[in-house]
Amino acid sequence: VLNKAMEVFWHQGYRATGIKDLELATGLSRSSLYNSFGNKECFFIEVLNFYVEQILEKRIEKHLHQGDPIEAIEQFFIAFFMHLPSDKKGMACLVTNSTTEMAIHNSAIHMSLKEAEDKLRKNFIVNIKKAKLAGKVTKTEDNRVISNQLLIVLNGLLVLSKITQDHKEMILACKQTLSSFWQRFS
Repeated sequence: VLNKAMEVFWHQGYRATGIKDLELATGLSRSSLYNSFGNKECFFIEVLNFYVEQILEKRIEKHLHQGDPIEAIEQFFIAFFMHLPSDKKGMACLVTNSTTEMAIHNSAIHMSLKEAEDKLRKNFIVNIKKAKLAGKVTKTEDNRVISNQLLIVLNGLLVLSKITQDHKEMILACKQTLSSFWQRFS
């Protein structure tokens, strides 16, 4: 149910998704949806948490907890654009999409999005510390500042991918952007 609802919210966005869309996608009736999740906002937050656990955290584990920290961050960025089926191109990331659509309009959704951002920041900081220990990043730069800049770069690339739906072009953009980014800190 959460996976099917995730696809709808991810594709259409929060505001454009109606209860009827969720009924059709999940096969649940309106009353079952309300009894199970309370309302659309609560359901969306459940879906957002599901996305973070099933997509984002798995991507973090696969890429950010491996080997060379600079390479790990690059592979993490690239993973957002690899092997996208043709019907998924331009969908970017549910967290990024929801941030641009809902973060300033709904405090409960804002809190869930902030938690996802904090997970990313924490994992970026771990890799930044490793890069500093390996002598790949200057020790004078603040870890949180570098991490925040990585979040800005990632979100910018994800928003751009909604227009530039060519995954090869986005992968090249990731590599070029991160190469320039790391030169600033070496």
